[in-house]
Amino acid sequence: MRFFSTFGAALDMAQKINIRNKKAFHDYEILERFTAGIQLQGTEIKSIRLGKVSLVESYAQFVGNELYVRGMQIADYAWGSYNKHVPGRDRKLLLTRHELRKLQRKTKESGLTITALRIFISDKGYAKLEIGLAKGRKATTSAKPSNARTPNARWTACNGSNKSGRLCAVYWEKKNSLTSRSSSRLSSSW
Repeated sequence: MRFFSTFGAALDMAQKINIRNKKAFHDYEILERFTAGIQLQGTEIKSIRLGKVSLVESYAQFVGNELYVRGMQIADYAWGSYNKHVPGRDRKLLLTRHELRKLQRKTKESGLTITALRIFISDKGYAKLEIGLAKGRKATTSAKPSNARTPNARWTACNGSNKSGRLCAVYWEKKNSLTSRSSSRLSSSW
């Protein structure tokens, strides 16, 4: 009977712990996903079960033929004794040989990145890391400047009206060294 109650607790825990790396989904286009085990030491699993993990700047990198996750922060366990862990150390990822070869080939050929997407507890109570083969998104500006805000449009607007001709001449003489006071006069006169 005790076995089932422990297994039920592991299932409840598996549903609770699901820490995502939101920055990775924003900065990268995820092409393929893999689930990897993590080689942990000391009190790391206890901190993960408490949800004290940060994946913000984590990525995976090959060292030889082994894959390590770097930048993953697992906070210290408060009730740990002499067997505490180092929070920012590199941790080995456990994948099949076929998956490792595939990831290594794709990162070398295409220049893709392996990033950590989420960490969770499996049904059996093991910590798993979902990694993604990702391609960086190009940085785009969200808003393009309108014609009225470009320097050429301002020059045309200044030449067309006699009222603000003096301010436009000052603007073009000083260019980027306008004070906040004169720039507010410029914007209010247009």
